[in-house]
Amino acid sequence: MKPILRQTLPLTALIAATAISIAPSARAEVPATCVKGVDLATLGPKSIVGQGPHGEKAASPEVLALSDADAAKIKEKHFKVGISMQTVNLDWAQLQIQGITDTLKKYGVTVTGVASAEYQVDKQIADIENTIQQHPDGIISIPVDFTATAPTYKKIAKAGIKLVLMDSIPTGLKHPEEYASMISADSQGNGQIAAQILASCVAQGGTIGLVNFGVDYFSTNERTKGVREWMQKNRPDIKMKAGRLHRPAEGVADRGRLPHRQSGYQRPVRGLGPAGARYAELDARAGHRHSGHHRRPRPAIGDRDRQGWSLEGDRVAAPL
Repeated sequence: MKPILRQTLPLTALIAATAISIAPSARAEVPATCVKGVDLATLGPKSIVGQGPHGEKAASPEVLALSDADAAKIKEKHFKVGISMQTVNLDWAQLQIQGITDTLKKYGVTVTGVASAEYQVDKQIADIENTIQQHPDGIISIPVDFTATAPTYKKIAKAGIKLVLMDSIPTGLKHPEEYASMISADSQGNGQIAAQILASCVAQGGTIGLVNFGVDYFSTNERTKGVREWMQKNRPDIKMKAGRLHRPAEGVADRGRLPHRQSGYQRPVRGLGPAGARYAELDARAGHRHSGHHRRPRPAIGDRDRQGWSLEGDRVAAPL
């Protein structure tokens, strides 16, 4: 099995288009080509763009195939698998859990439990140690932190349990001794898709904002990288301003301050490209302010509790 499996997600294009359609009053101020000028049939890279955290070559999910005989052997074993997530309070996380659970069920594999660290290192360490004590055959997990959780992840292999990672690899873990595989979307490719859609809505010489996690997270770094590279190559006229999300679990960007004001940049930002779709929100009303939680319900993308932020004068949003 290849250590890194990737898949591009056309859903990125759909979410970006949805985000832009939230504010019809703002569409008159963007080019007529906004979204409509993008050929969705040819949108995005033709092959996998990104690599693994350590430069590993990625493979498509199509390389995995189980024969009927293999499936029958798996069912006979009655395997058990535990899941340790960074959080379950995201639509994305819920879809991952559903996909994992439904797939394992086809092969008679029981999910022993789903732990949610809520972006807390100490909690994830405890979650993993508790899962090890349940003696599953395998653990599927997305790390909250690359370094702090690494010693705990190493305990999994020592306990004779197989580990499959999602989106990142804790520092120092060796393949295949300490983990079987790392599974991820092609985040860099998705960043290119988001950049192409966003660029169609930004006039010549416009400015976009990139809202990044305030923590070092491989998948979100890859999406931001994809946006930057595409813009620099295809729309060098567009200026990019960056802000950071310091408290991902709370959905607060720089404690509610606007990224372009933090950097002293006063021109209206015409596009917003967040690294996490959960935090993306479109607000076409100049002068809008809030500090993390909205006083009134407003359209948000992939966010049940409607946390997020806006940039003053923004016009389009493309979740990465």
